[in-house]
Order: sequence, then C-alpha cells, then structure tokens
Amino acid sequence: MILALIPGVIIPTILGVPIDFILFAAILLGVAIFHHHTLRVALIGLATIIAYKLLITGFKTGPGIGGLVGHFRQEWVMLTNLFLLLIGFGLLSRHFEKSRIPAVLPRILPHDWKGALWLLVMVFILSSFLDNIAAGIARPEILASYPSLRPEDIDAALAYAAELAREGAMDLPAELTA
Repeated sequence: MILALIPGVIIPTILGVPIDFILFAAILLGVAIFHHHTLRVALIGLATIIAYKLLITGFKTGPGIGGLVGHFRQEWVMLTNLFLLLIGFGLLSRHFEKSRIPAVLPRILPHDWKGALWLLVMVFILSSFLDNIAAGIARPEILASYPSLRPEDIDAALAYAAELAREGAMDLPAELTA
C-alpha cells in the first residue's frame, strides 16, 4: 500500500502506517529489549533508516546523497539538540545508576501499582524539564510551565549537568573497545 500526503510524493505503508514509523518503532523496541547494547542498536537503526531513505523514498529535500546533505543542512539545529539531549540522558542515567538510587527507590515508593505510577510521574516531569532546556526554551517560559520552580533551580540543574560532564570518568561500552 502507498500513501500520498504530499502531491507527487509516494510513501510506502504497511496497513496504512508509513514504513518510516514502523522502522522507528522497531528501533525503540530494539533499544528496550537489548538495553545493554543501546548504542549498537541505535546505530544499526540509524543506518537502516538512512539506507531506506536513500534507496527507496528519498528525503523532503530530494533523493540520494544530495537529499541527505540537504536534510542535514535544513535540520542541523534540531539534530544537534537531539544529539546533546541524548548525551545528557546518558550522563544522567550513568550518574543515576552509580548513585545507588535504584536500590533505595523500592524502599521509598509504594509497593503496589502506585509506586510505578509515581516513578513514571517523576521521570515524566524531569524529562519534560530537560527537554525544555535542550530545546532552548527561554527561562521565563520554563518558569511559567513549572510554577514551583525558581530561577536558581534552573541554574542548579544546569550546574549539576555540567558537573556530571566534567567528571569525565565515562567508561566506553564494551562493543566500542573491542
């Protein structure tokens, strides 16, 4: 089946779902299942999607390598923000695991479904806050979105992230050192 949302552009689909989305969902599923090999799964997924776009559908900016270059030229700010956001999440997750919080949380959170819900709420609020910073949203907008925050809370979060980055004691994944 094919989908034609943009005149003249044909998008292959499976049961009405664009294959681009199916590939992206497969990458997310792969990251979830093979979480100890996240980098490898993500890079294989990236290569797969680029190959698919190069060989089959092309990019909004055109087909082939020229389209890929045009895509990077057009989307470089968003891609840079996403890359830095991923680096930040990597640093935070490493720090989170080393902090021994995962061992303490089961004693603090309720032992029924409410514990998982509270953890999900905390992760959602924290990730939303970090997404706003990574997206370059102005401080007044962030403060308006989070009424309980003060300007110094944003400074503290950024200083904490900078300190995590300065620690520099990040071990490379085994698959990169082999």
